[in-house]
Amino acid sequence: MSQQGGRNLHLLAVAERLFLDKGFHHVSLALVASSAGVATRTIYSSLGNKRALLELIFERRRDASAAALAALAAEPLSPGQLLYRLAEHALQHELSPCLELLHADLLAARDADARPARRDKSRWRLLLEHTLEPAHPAYADVFVTCLMCERDTTSIAQRDDCCKAGTLAARARRAVAHFMELSPDATLHVKPPLLPVASS
Repeated sequence: MSQQGGRNLHLLAVAERLFLDKGFHHVSLALVASSAGVATRTIYSSLGNKRALLELIFERRRDASAAALAALAAEPLSPGQLLYRLAEHALQHELSPCLELLHADLLAARDADARPARRDKSRWRLLLEHTLEPAHPAYADVFVTCLMCERDTTSIAQRDDCCKAGTLAARARRAVAHFMELSPDATLHVKPPLLPVASS
C-alpha cells in the first residue's frame, strides 16, 4: 500500500471513530483533521468533504463485508459451521451497532444515497437461504430474528467490545443455539452453487 493510501485509511478510521463518538452532524472536518494530525486542506484534496468521508467509510465497510462473504462461501464448511460463521459475519457487519449508527446518520443527512449500505445484506441473506433446508423462508426469518435479538442486547456503550473475536464468537453461538431451539426440525444443508452470492 502506498503512503498516501495508508494515510487515507488512517483518516477514514479517525473520521469513523469521531462520527460514532460524537455523531456525524457534531463533527467538523477541522476536528477530523486535528485528530488525525493533518491539515484540513489535506482531507479536502485527498478525500473530499465530510459527506464524502461518510460515503467512503461505507464503501470500505461494504468491501470488507463482500470480501469476507466471498471467502466464507469458498470454505469447505459443514452446514452447522457455515450457519455459525454466517451468524458471526452478520453480527460483525450487517447488524453491527456501529453500522446502524452510521446508517442512521446517513439517512438523517439526506444528502447521500443510503441504499448501497444495504446491498451486501441481500448477498448474506441469499447465502443464508442456501444454507437452510428445507428451503422455507420462515427458517431464514427466524434466524435473522435470533440475530437481531442478540444484536439488540448490545448497548451503545458496549459497541467497542461486541465485535472482538471472543465476544463475537459467544454472541454467534447464542444466536445459533436460540435458532435451533425455535426450529428443531430445520435440517441444515448447503445447496450449490454458492458463487452467485459474491456477485453484485
